[in-house]
Amino acid sequence: VIADDTLTHYIFPNGNDGNNLATTTHGKMGWGSTVKLADAGDVAITPTAIFAGGGIAIVDVKVGGQVRWLYGSELWFGPFDVPGALSSHRVALAALANGNLMLAFRGLDGKLYYAIASNKQWGPIAQVGTASTLTAPAVTRGVQGADAEIVWIDQSGFVQHARWSQGQWGPPTQVAAGGGSVALATTY
Repeated sequence: VIADDTLTHYIFPNGNDGNNLATTTHGKMGWGSTVKLADAGDVAITPTAIFAGGGIAIVDVKVGGQVRWLYGSELWFGPFDVPGALSSHRVALAALANGNLMLAFRGLDGKLYYAIASNKQWGPIAQVGTASTLTAPAVTRGVQGADAEIVWIDQSGFVQHARWSQGQWGPPTQVAAGGGSVALATTY
């Protein structure tokens, strides 16, 4: 679920339509009708959606682990596979201050990965340092000079935090004992 000044957008795999991604909105007049976003069937993991570039960007994981994305508002484009991105967990997505998108995810090998999209083109998948994670990470736009912030639960069960700045990840900082999942938000 994401919201702007006038509408709440609920984005979900529609079990009545082959698990294709669908949306419905809620505004002053109540709930709208369900709209199919694209032929994006076989959604295996709950999608992640953010506002970006004047529209909405969505990432999901289909059956088999391929991470894919789509974008739009009234007219939708995709889904497109994110090359090399495979996961069995929910993926994280952030809109960066420079207009790029950052994807973060737990790979099938348990390691922590990210990729950056510029002009709707995904760059290569890379590992966040040597980090491994027990669960899905969270990523958001950076603050205080950083371009992005990421948190994850390491193999020992501790929450770790790192900052992306000047094209690289800084060293991780242990934040606290972990739990089942992490979330992250910044104000800017």
